[in-house]
Amino acid sequence: MKSNLKQSVAAQLRAAREKAKMRQCDVAEAMKSSRQNVGGIESGAQNLSLETIENFAAAVKAKKIKFEIS
Repeated sequence: MKSNLKQSVAAQLRAAREKAKMRQCDVAEAMKSSRQNVGGIESGAQNLSLETIENFAAAVKAKKIKFEIS
């Protein structure tokens, strides 16, 4: 079972990518990662480190991403 926080983080990262009008493969290239990894991040399938969240945010040039705990 996926946690609400994990799903919220995944959804906000996906929304940031979509707002930046980037494809998963574009983010993967900027992160020096794979499209499958980005898909796993966005689906909430991966346990994320703060470093990964920072790298994703930098890749999509996000200045602010809000995470909500419910």
